[in-house]
Amino acid sequence: MPLIKLFLDICLFRQGPQDVPRSRFLLGIVAGANLLLSIALGLFEVDFPQAVIQGLTALALLLTFMLATLGVAGQRDRIEQTLTAAVGGDALITALGLPLVIASVALPGLQNMASLLLLGLMLWEIAVFGHIIRHALNLPYLAGLGVALAYTAISLRVMMALFPPLT
Repeated sequence: MPLIKLFLDICLFRQGPQDVPRSRFLLGIVAGANLLLSIALGLFEVDFPQAVIQGLTALALLLTFMLATLGVAGQRDRIEQTLTAAVGGDALITALGLPLVIASVALPGLQNMASLLLLGLMLWEIAVFGHIIRHALNLPYLAGLGVALAYTAISLRVMMALFPPLT
C-alpha cells in the first residue's frame, strides 16, 4: 500500500517524481500494472489481442515521449523516477476510470454521466503529467502543463491513426 499512497500523493500534487525510489525493478512492476489496467480497459471495446496491442502502444508512447523530453532537456539522471511516476500516475487514474467504464456498459442510462467523469479523469491526468514534468525538468507548472498537453495531443493523434474508433 505505500506505493499506492505514493502515486496517489503524486496525483494529488503532494509529491513529485523526485520522491519515487530510483529502481528499474519498480518501473517494471508499475509498467506491468499499467499494461494490465490498459488491457482491462481496452477489453470493453476490442478483443484481447487488440487490447494488448493498444495497451503496449499507449505504454510505448508514454515511455518514448518522457524519455525524449528528459533527453532533450538534459535530465537523463531523472529517467527512472520520472518514468515510474508518470506510468504509476497513469495506472492509478486508469484504475479509477475502470468502474466508470463498467457502469456505462452495464447501465446505459449512466453513459453520459460516466463519459463526463471520464473526461474529468483525462483532464486530471494531463494536470498530473504537467506536475510530473514540471518537477522533472525544473519548469514552471504552466510550462509542464504545456508539455503534458503536447504529449496528450500527440498520443491521441497516434492512437486514433493506428486504431480508428469502431463505428
